[in-house]
Amino acid sequence: MLTLEEVMEPYSHIRLATKSDNDAILNFYKDIHMQTGTESLSFDRGDNFFEFYERKGNHYWSFVFLNDDETICGVGTIIRQIRHVDGEFRPVAYFCDLRVSPVGGRRAKVQWRKLFKDIIEALPNLSEELRCEMSYTAILSDNERAIKSLTKNGRGFNYRHIDNYHVYSVVCPPVFNPARGRVQKINFKKFNDFYRSENSNLELREQITDEKDNKYFGVFDGAKLCAVFMITDKSLGRRYKLYNMQAPKRLLTKLVQLMGRPGVSNGILQTLEVLYLSFERSLSNEAKKEMIMSILKYFSLNKTMNDFHICNLYTGQEKFNFSYFIDGIIVESTGHMFEIHGDTTGPLWPVRKFRFEGSVL
Repeated sequence: MLTLEEVMEPYSHIRLATKSDNDAILNFYKDIHMQTGTESLSFDRGDNFFEFYERKGNHYWSFVFLNDDETICGVGTIIRQIRHVDGEFRPVAYFCDLRVSPVGGRRAKVQWRKLFKDIIEALPNLSEELRCEMSYTAILSDNERAIKSLTKNGRGFNYRHIDNYHVYSVVCPPVFNPARGRVQKINFKKFNDFYRSENSNLELREQITDEKDNKYFGVFDGAKLCAVFMITDKSLGRRYKLYNMQAPKRLLTKLVQLMGRPGVSNGILQTLEVLYLSFERSLSNEAKKEMIMSILKYFSLNKTMNDFHICNLYTGQEKFNFSYFIDGIIVESTGHMFEIHGDTTGPLWPVRKFRFEGSVL
């Protein structure tokens, strides 16, 4: 049966990473950033680069790009996941965390363009426990350099744009919040039943398992359950790190510090991730926004955000309009979802609504 190791044999300057590469990868990774407009973003991976990929038990392949002297000049990872696509749960490949040095590594970059095509073609033909029927990736809209360089078609593989997704980062919840939704803890069964039923029409939904570090919440309108979400105490294995922080954001960090929340050290942001946020599908956009404001009101009353700089909410294709004067300081980020397929295989992913769990990808 075909393996990725066999696929990579002809390529002298790219290989699969091993645990022994951990320190060298971390050394390289800390100096390579994603451009997001005037600022740049990276992830602080602590002392274990691979922890983020290992936490859910998925199989993954991390690659290292090599200079002629075998020092690292690039990294990238594919995570194998089980996701609902076109009517059934399938094994899919999520391409992520590609970082390549802007200097050096010429041979590795040339080889990667050829190897990438070989990998896309090989993934469906691996052994049953490793094969991936579809490949996809997500790229922040502000990362124009990556979009331009990665999505050029006609090289034996194609980036097919599905749609945009939205992320909302709450810096300061509103001081006065009249939201009426009631938030309370619920058990895993109630959470999972709601998640499955209200997301049954969405691509990329998961089969969620209960874990001891997870806390499940419901948002109620009277006795009616209208939304659910999860928070985990388990480390996700990475933290956001901002470079070239612009003056307005520096001012915001001082403001939240005055409110009793932690100061920003070395650009590293402590984030509260609201996971698997799901709404009753019949709710209007305005009613869904009311559920979000109810969550923020609950966080304020329970001081949930006291140890964090921001709170991230992932809403897939659902876009919301927040007002700084009414809803607090909430910053929107958008990104693009792409299916990646070969010239011969063709696309699999139907162009319709999807879930995007950005904090666990």
